[in-house]
Amino acid sequence: MVSPVVGLAAGLLLMITIYWVFQATSPAKVDHWFRKLQLVSAALFSLNHGANDAQKTMGIMAGVLATAGYIAKDPFVIPTWVVLAAYTAIGLGTSRGWRIIHTMGSRHHQAAAGARVRGRDWRSRRGVSGDGARLCR
Repeated sequence: MVSPVVGLAAGLLLMITIYWVFQATSPAKVDHWFRKLQLVSAALFSLNHGANDAQKTMGIMAGVLATAGYIAKDPFVIPTWVVLAAYTAIGLGTSRGWRIIHTMGSRHHQAAAGARVRGRDWRSRRGVSGDGARLCR
């Protein structure tokens, strides 16, 4: 129960700090930098996600090798070649998956950008669309 509260508090403090630091900066300039930083964030997220997938693959490979008696169970150490094989398999699988990357990166993003949420234009908190017409609540 402590972890969610700490995460919420840290997120709140980070948000307040960012608002305070950028309060005198024009929205266009903030948007420009935050778009670039969002690419960095997405790249790091993807790298972390792939590393997690590789570790799952590595665990399965090591478990099979230990069960079959090819690696020692005590002390249990995963050989370097298993680590490299798992990361290589995930990397090769990702490098050949440009179709899904293109779909999720462009088509899905374009669909989400123009979406309406609960009958409201996503750009407005009051439910007023871009042309000023009032939307149903």
